Amino acid sequence: MLLAAALILAGCGGKSGAKPHVVAGDGFRFEVAAGWKVERTPQRITARHGSTFVQVSTFRLIKQYKPALFDAVATELSTRMRQVAQQVGGNLEQHGVVAVDGIRAHAYRVTSNDRLDDYTFVLSGKLEYQLLCHRKRHAASGACRTLVRSFALA
Repeated sequence: MLLAAALILAGCGGKSGAKPHVVAGDGFRFEVAAGWKVERTPQRITARHGSTFVQVSTFRLIKQYKPALFDAVATELSTRMRQVAQQVGGNLEQHGVVAVDGIRAHAYRVTSNDRLDDYTFVLSGKLEYQLLCHRKRHAASGACRTLVRSFALA
């Protein structure tokens, strides 16, 4: 099932017309609205505004990822995402394929009570970039769209 267009379009939760803030990590960058609080750890960057946050986590892969493995990776990711949904007492609502910085990526939505978590997995070489957008069910989806639209490998 394809992800709803809500995962891929704009509107950030910051000041209207304000220039976006570019957040740079080790080998990647993404944008958030001006005024978001950015927190960093060695493997994760999180940007928060109210109860919404976006996050990019990096993980080393055991083997080199090649685009020919795209379909095979879906099985492992789907299993992982069902476990995540179960851990939070929620449901795995959607799985789709999106383009992130010109790379085909798997995207999932987990719902739990009044929240939505959109996960996007970008695989490149020996790295996995996990993009996460956490928001209330009825909150605007602009931050999620901006994360996916603006994420780029450096």
